[in-house]
Amino acid sequence: MKPWAGLTVTLLLGAILAFLSVAGPRPGRIDDSPAVFSSARAMADIRVIAAEPHPVGSPANAKVRDYLVGRMRSLGLEPRVQRAVVRGVAVENLIGVLRGADRGAPALALMAHYDSAPGSPGAGDDASGVAAILEIVRALKVRGVPVRDVAVLITDGEEANLLGARALFAADPIAARIGLVINLETRGGGGRAVMFETNPGNGALVSALQGAAVAPVATSVTNFVYQRMPNSTDLGVAIGAGKLGYNFAFIDRQVDYHTATATVDRLELGAVQSMGRQALKLTQHLAFAPALPARAPDKVYSHTFGDLIIAYPPAFGWVVWAAALGLLAGAVWRARAHLKWTHVVLGAALSPLMLIGPGLVLWAARMGTGHGFGFRAQQPLLQQFGLWETAIVLICAASLALAARLVGRRSGSPGVWLGLLIIGAAGAGVVQQLAPLVAYLLTWPLLLAAAGAAAGLGGERRFAPTAFLVALAAVSVGWITAIGHYIAIGLDEPWLLSAFVWLSASALWPLLAPVGDDRKIGWAAALIPAVAAAVIVAILR
Repeated sequence: MKPWAGLTVTLLLGAILAFLSVAGPRPGRIDDSPAVFSSARAMADIRVIAAEPHPVGSPANAKVRDYLVGRMRSLGLEPRVQRAVVRGVAVENLIGVLRGADRGAPALALMAHYDSAPGSPGAGDDASGVAAILEIVRALKVRGVPVRDVAVLITDGEEANLLGARALFAADPIAARIGLVINLETRGGGGRAVMFETNPGNGALVSALQGAAVAPVATSVTNFVYQRMPNSTDLGVAIGAGKLGYNFAFIDRQVDYHTATATVDRLELGAVQSMGRQALKLTQHLAFAPALPARAPDKVYSHTFGDLIIAYPPAFGWVVWAAALGLLAGAVWRARAHLKWTHVVLGAALSPLMLIGPGLVLWAARMGTGHGFGFRAQQPLLQQFGLWETAIVLICAASLALAARLVGRRSGSPGVWLGLLIIGAAGAGVVQQLAPLVAYLLTWPLLLAAAGAAAGLGGERRFAPTAFLVALAAVSVGWITAIGHYIAIGLDEPWLLSAFVWLSASALWPLLAPVGDDRKIGWAAALIPAVAAAVIVAILR
């Protein structure tokens, strides 16, 4: 395999895997099977709910309430209205029940809110969640009578600090019967739905999600981060009341979050389809199960590709880390005759620079856009997020190319790669000790890179080991890039993405040798994406 071919194929395959991991599904159609979720059918309700802004207490919200009562009645949910005054605000929650075979079993609840933010039609937040629940109930009835009751909780006043949920879980009789809640939220108008929050003690919930996953986006990192943020949704109230639950939302197109542009015509149908079909499969799994999941020790978990979620107890992370160390030890033994320890030291010294350097450049680029920080201040950036994300990717690529060029011909040395991997292993061990729920972000790429090193460190660049390196690196880069996409959307702190440059380097480094070997090509590979990123930043400014 030609030197450049390996890197080119790796980046192309990685880009394809990343794209497939973040792209939404094909929207549903009106004539889809009655047993499946269809965003086209859900859109009929979204159009009515999001016809105009309808904040809590407004006449428009009363119109939506009346419409939803009629829709719930047509589905046989026997709806009722819980009226309460919370913190001086009158709220009206809608409660219905799809009866199950065992009325005494803990109920499964589907929850979303029907009020919108002031001035926003709320096609995403949360007309999509409400309409998805109605479509889910319709599809559930096609399957038959569930084992347990499925409660439908459509709350009011969520945008006014979760007032409806507070009233419901504090005073309504239905609250005592609920064993588990699936909450549907949104923070934008597009993208694939993310299961971003569960309650502490989520081991059994994660196992259930594994069994019902449909192209999922779910990681213990988002759960770990979200539980440490000031944000909250109705599910936070339910968890505070002792309930177990899942929180789903799509978060792309955040320029349409709580704004006048959150209209039906700007809503991505694929996003509604993604959320609805995931929630339907999970609802079916739980509604027809003999028992609901109970509290169990937390698990480390993450989606990978397709429908696969990998999950394990936090302590098992040490096994993954030890396996990577074992592969590294085997690689060192196999390549011992080719190692120069000065090169190992060089690689070890390069590792922290590849973490700090890109972070500083990404920080400078974010400052260079001229837009302030915080959700409102960054609205102009969100309007052109595709451009901004392209700039981030270009900066990351330029950073990798620059590191290889600075090392020069030694970039192809097995010692430099080994030095990078040794520091990566040390960092993974520290994170495994301090924050095991997020350590897989380091240990999984390390394991793949160590497997590549065991197969090819110090050996000749023959086709079979090079192809193996390419396959491992493509999987690693594709998965890392997809995770980075959601972090870039969710957090306005792009310098954090330098960690993904550092992680990508562990698998890509042996394929970057041509960038370091040829001075002209090396500098071009670094400068061209850097200049392109600078042009994009200027455009954004």
